[in-house]
Amino acid sequence: MLATTAALIACSAGLATSQASERRGVLAAATLAPMSSEADPLGCDLCAAGRSHAEAFIPEFIERPEGLTTEPLDATDVLDYDLDIDVDLVNETITGSNTMTVRSEIDGLNTFTFRLRENFAITGASVNGTPISFDRLNAVDVRAELDRTYDTDEVFELTVSYSGVALSRGFGSIEFGQRSSGRFAATLSQPYYAYTWWPAKDGDFGEPGDNSDKATGSISITAPSEYRATCNGLLQNITSVAGGKTKYTYRTEYQTPTYLYAFAIHPYTTWTQTWNYTTGDGEAIAMPVEFNIYPDVDSTQTRNAAENCIPMLTVFSDLFGVYPFYEEKYGIYNFSFGGGMEHQTNSGQSSFGESLTAHELGHQWWGDHVTCKSWDDIWLNEGFATYCESLWLEFKNGQSHTALVNAMNNRRPGAGGANDVTWVADTDSLGAIFDGSTSYRKGGWIYHMLRGVLGDEDFFAMLRDVRENFGFGTWTTANLRDAAEVYSPIDLGRFFDQWVYEGGHLELASSFENVTIDGQPYARVRLRQTQSTSYPTYDMPIDLLIRTAPSATRARVRFDERSEHFLIPVDGPVTRVTLDPDTWILHYFESEESYVAGPPRIAASSIEPGDILNDAPAAITLTFSDAGVSPSPSHFTLSGPEGVVPTSLAMTSPFTAELTPAAPLAPGAYTLTVSDAISANGLPLDGEILPSVVQSFDGSAFPSGDGQAGGAAVISFEIDGGCSASDLAEPFGSLDIADVVAFLSAFGSADPAADLAEPFGTLDIADVVAFLNLFGAGCP
Repeated sequence: MLATTAALIACSAGLATSQASERRGVLAAATLAPMSSEADPLGCDLCAAGRSHAEAFIPEFIERPEGLTTEPLDATDVLDYDLDIDVDLVNETITGSNTMTVRSEIDGLNTFTFRLRENFAITGASVNGTPISFDRLNAVDVRAELDRTYDTDEVFELTVSYSGVALSRGFGSIEFGQRSSGRFAATLSQPYYAYTWWPAKDGDFGEPGDNSDKATGSISITAPSEYRATCNGLLQNITSVAGGKTKYTYRTEYQTPTYLYAFAIHPYTTWTQTWNYTTGDGEAIAMPVEFNIYPDVDSTQTRNAAENCIPMLTVFSDLFGVYPFYEEKYGIYNFSFGGGMEHQTNSGQSSFGESLTAHELGHQWWGDHVTCKSWDDIWLNEGFATYCESLWLEFKNGQSHTALVNAMNNRRPGAGGANDVTWVADTDSLGAIFDGSTSYRKGGWIYHMLRGVLGDEDFFAMLRDVRENFGFGTWTTANLRDAAEVYSPIDLGRFFDQWVYEGGHLELASSFENVTIDGQPYARVRLRQTQSTSYPTYDMPIDLLIRTAPSATRARVRFDERSEHFLIPVDGPVTRVTLDPDTWILHYFESEESYVAGPPRIAASSIEPGDILNDAPAAITLTFSDAGVSPSPSHFTLSGPEGVVPTSLAMTSPFTAELTPAAPLAPGAYTLTVSDAISANGLPLDGEILPSVVQSFDGSAFPSGDGQAGGAAVISFEIDGGCSASDLAEPFGSLDIADVVAFLSAFGSADPAADLAEPFGTLDIADVVAFLNLFGAGCP
């Protein structure tokens, strides 16, 4: 999106206005916004700053007469527009017609409502060539009475002819002006203002709206012959018109929402380059990239800056999939608004800074190809375009995580309060929709954090899924969550609640202490969320970088409560713990504090959850994190194929318990449950075993725990045992002389593996007979 020059200057100086004041239409006292270390102004700031400009215009909230109803937006589907207009640059008038090809989505449709401001006189209306009547419902809405009733899937063509002086609204929906190189005209309809220059189907001001009704279209623009018109799609022809005029006709076969159609007129300096790209399927693409710039800014520097979009096309195609409109073009043209606007296939920009160009180009995937369904979800568009600025800096010279982190820190929003919510409930406020802190900066960080949760491979795979499922259509925050859940190691309900639907911000504090447990060094780490209790309690996987004298250890833990304790195995005394070392989480005011003891946990186990053992263990050892634990036999339950297995308990060190089954464990599935009645430091055991995709230490499920006191440990494992208890040696699954030798060796050394018959605990002739019977039976 865009900015005005005045707002751009304020933005570049690091100034921002409060959202609350914008909603009142009053310029608030300026407050310092985060400053950027990048050379050119941030694209997200240039785009978002336009909200101040928007408040200078009449928002034009025009209600329909009480009791009046019109067909719902989803009652019809516009298939195509054919707009033909003559633009008078001096008198600032538009004269022309628009033919809308419309399909009924319901039975019994007899009216069609379009929008065109009352300053335009409607000089004619017809359906399929037959004149019809129409009613002006208010200053912007017009209801056409169709020539007959249309049922589902029936199609009609509505032609509306009109003429009048254009009147700009919103961000400057149609602007005329003068430069040293000549007059200009340019349009920008987002979000509600297409009706200020052409008749089309669109949603009401202040409503969340529905951008789902995309259509193909042709736009013909007639202007004085010394001028050039630029528009969406490909130029079809240039025709001389009487009176020293020229008609430029463009056509796009791509589905385009109403607000993304636009034109601009000026004596542009025009040139074209070619973007060459080979898809993963081997398809060679050679697409025109068209540039239209003001003659008075034409220079080698300007051209080089504008042409930065060509390598950007390659980088973004590699990341997201091929540029979605490659069968037509990508264009950049100078326009009169500050910042930029992602008109489909043809972005308008006031300047050609690297960040702004990346932002508007990124929108072609995220905003144009896949469009937010309603203005509530504008962050899906603007947040991703903001993230594209950072992705370009990350990948433009290979891949640099440092460049990514620097870019994201430059786009860090201010620490938001409870009302700084990303999802927009107040869609009658342009300031709320295009809030630079929430829709742009925080929106970009939400995508970045989601990438941190999923990992690179799954994040970009998820984006390709989104394009496949929603390309040339619309999507919602719920659709993004569903797409991400396919790849996520955790449920993402709280992730989207806390970052999209709730305000506030995350603050962190940490502490640690060293401990050695049976010769193995560990770091005991405590993490706290210290933000206001009126803000959410955040649920995020968080990476820890634990520095020791020999090296450094990385661990990822699930941090989803206000205070949590973790036990991390390390290789020596810990000197420092760094939270989120790769900057995947948006947080503020990180502090260090003194360590406070937490609950005990299981530091290590001789059996991992999910183990499949060929040999039955003679005993199971569990090492606890605290020497103060005093477990009793009742704290352990071992269940197997025949029910509960009797065990005996011995403490072999202050930390380690050894469970010995009363008899050898037969093949089958077993579950060991360790009760959280075990305690230390006045707190019960933190025993939960989390999935390895959520929390893992060098591939082990241990130490146990979810960070909170309480929770039994449940360890399930299986004893395969070969084909029978006589299958004691490799190759398992077959019986041979190696098994006989293994049995005799076990019998001679009093190994429990040879104890195959009652009385268990004593090796005698009964065990030899049992072995011979099992061996003779062979493998099943």
